[in-house]
Amino acid sequence: MANILLFRLDRAISCLNLYKPNRIFNEDIVEVRMHARFINSRYMNDGNCVLEEIIQITQDALSKPKHSKKEKEQIVKKLRSLQEKIRSELICALKRPNPNEAFPNPNIPSLCYIKNVVKNPNIIIGDYTYYDDVDGADQFEKHVTHFYDFIGDKLIIGKFCAIAKGVEFVMNGANHRMDSATTYPFHIMGGVWGDAIAPAKDKLPLKGNTVVGHDVCIEQHVTIMPGVHISDGAIIGANSVVASDIPPYSIAMGNPCHVVRKRFDDELIELLLQFKWWDKSIEEIEALMPILCCGDQEEVRKEIKSRL
Repeated sequence: MANILLFRLDRAISCLNLYKPNRIFNEDIVEVRMHARFINSRYMNDGNCVLEEIIQITQDALSKPKHSKKEKEQIVKKLRSLQEKIRSELICALKRPNPNEAFPNPNIPSLCYIKNVVKNPNIIIGDYTYYDDVDGADQFEKHVTHFYDFIGDKLIIGKFCAIAKGVEFVMNGANHRMDSATTYPFHIMGGVWGDAIAPAKDKLPLKGNTVVGHDVCIEQHVTIMPGVHISDGAIIGANSVVASDIPPYSIAMGNPCHVVRKRFDDELIELLLQFKWWDKSIEEIEALMPILCCGDQEEVRKEIKSRL
């Protein structure tokens, strides 16, 4: 939350325009003051000298209902001279989550960056992807079942995914051969039932790797079947059974899981897929937070277009 407020303040200063009418210019100054006051009182114990200077400049500016172009220019110049200082000072003061720590927020022990706790090399997880489970978020690997080395399939999950309690990734080891008279797997029982009648690997109904893209939200108690691909930005509703691929930026749910609707129109989906915000540096992502967290799709569209 603090980082989002910081970048809202930064953006509010960047948006100041001395060519705007006095009324709109003063409204923009009020926004700068509001963000500066809130951050200073909530996160800095009213003790950050740069924020205090920003607050004083805005209060002085608001003491006059009208400003000449030269006065506006001086106000904007003063505030922008403090912009870089506040960026560097507050980013140092507001420690960002470390993607290499299992538990990023000590106040929420149910939330775990799971790339730091899985041991199986065939489970590949991107930065900042978390599993949320009050019964043991660090036990995510137990929710990946029928995962046998001799099959060699992989579970690949992208960056910035949110995975809720009770998920189960069913891997290819669960698939029984269906083209033979029986589905019973005699060969895994050992003894004289072993290698002599084991089917060749290419005769097994293997579906390949299971892949979850970036920025995917998987709600509680979802079951994901072998070989499924869930694309970037998708949302999977609670208690769903995902047995087929899910397209990007869609909302899907049910058993079998099916697409209910697209999250955005085709143009915005394509822009987001081109933009690939999750591949940018964390500094760039932090600067983009006001856009990424914005519910105004037209504003998001405009901002992304300006950056492509």
